[in-house]
Amino acid sequence: EREREVSQLMLGGSSTKEIARRLAISIETVRAHKKHLYAKLGVSSQSELFSLFWQARR
Repeated sequence: EREREVSQLMLGGSSTKEIARRLAISIETVRAHKKHLYAKLGVSSQSELFSLFWQARR
């Protein structure tokens, strides 16, 4: 659930620091969620995540 929230905020343009503040979690926790999300989706960067998102919308 938290990874989904983090990904939605990322796709909305929020920075790691902003995500941590909005979800009331540490920056390191956000980074861990991002790492797990990237591994599950087979991407290695936020730009690849955006690309995957846009491809799925077509």
